[in-house]
Amino acid sequence: MTEFKDYSNKRVVYIDDNALNLKVGCMTLKKFNIDADQGAHMVDLFEFLKTKTYDLIILDDMMDIGISGTEAMQELKKQSYPTPIIVLTGNATPTDRERYLTAGFDEYLAKPINIMELTRILAKFLD
Repeated sequence: MTEFKDYSNKRVVYIDDNALNLKVGCMTLKKFNIDADQGAHMVDLFEFLKTKTYDLIILDDMMDIGISGTEAMQELKKQSYPTPIIVLTGNATPTDRERYLTAGFDEYLAKPINIMELTRILAKFLD
């Protein structure tokens, strides 16, 4: 049985253009007492970042509209934005993981979200 650490004092933003994935992802984060700011477009991410600071950013890579998660991450890294950025993707092979980490993401999380992997990533960046 997984123990869910309390991260209620941490700020997380979660962006995914698929409404069901967004709902499931945010419900999963709630198990850790994370009430994530959520958006369906990268424009939402950049709007959130104008007024808030975050401890962690989780981005879907493949977006139907606008820029991809990779492009958003590259823009944030170019601006020296210090918050760790996690890619969330259905591309789930070992070579995909390496490709995303090489591109500049701080960590990789495959869909569907594996609770043990999420636990590891949250501990890595939020503890």
